[in-house]
Amino acid sequence: MLKIAAVPFVLSLVCLVSTSLAQQPNVLVILADDLGYSDLGCYGGEIPTPNIDALAADGARLTQFYTSARCCPSRASLMTGLYPTQAGIGDFVSSKPNKKRGPGYLGRLSDHCVTLAEVLKPAGYGCYYVGKWHMHTATGPIVRGFDEFYGYTKDHSHDQYDAEYYIRLPEGRQKEIDPPADDFYATDVFNEYCLEFIKKGQATKKPWFV
Repeated sequence: MLKIAAVPFVLSLVCLVSTSLAQQPNVLVILADDLGYSDLGCYGGEIPTPNIDALAADGARLTQFYTSARCCPSRASLMTGLYPTQAGIGDFVSSKPNKKRGPGYLGRLSDHCVTLAEVLKPAGYGCYYVGKWHMHTATGPIVRGFDEFYGYTKDHSHDQYDAEYYIRLPEGRQKEIDPPADDFYATDVFNEYCLEFIKKGQATKKPWFV
């Protein structure tokens, strides 16, 4: 069975990049948008979340950490291990940021920070991203270290699956899947691509980061 480690911060990757490829674990990071601290069973929530609880039981469960009320800054922190303002996304992505606010509010990932993928890729990892990026298209997943991407890079949010919104990188925009029914959701295709990328990582005989 492949060993999967869920690691939500860059500092914990120091030990990974210093070991041989045979010893390096695969890394799976899951970000759930608009999820409250106490929504999960492993944090005392009343709604059954057995699969996530199992990941928490076998992985690292954080009890003291910082997050932002907005998704963009939280994504930037998770991807870089920095406070949102240190990563350049202090509040929201923007193509016309107010320069008077300083480097903490660039509206995109700063050139002075590194992402998880930019740490892991030089260490021999295959790096893949599925879902919502929302850290500006100019600093998109391929630019910031990922080998492949499927999802959407901007700020819309849809539960249903509309193929026009989603892109495959580095290939570019293309309509790959027509939804088979009205009850076909974006999470369905995200799951399929996640599994595809994991299988691709396994086939390369290298550790993978998804």
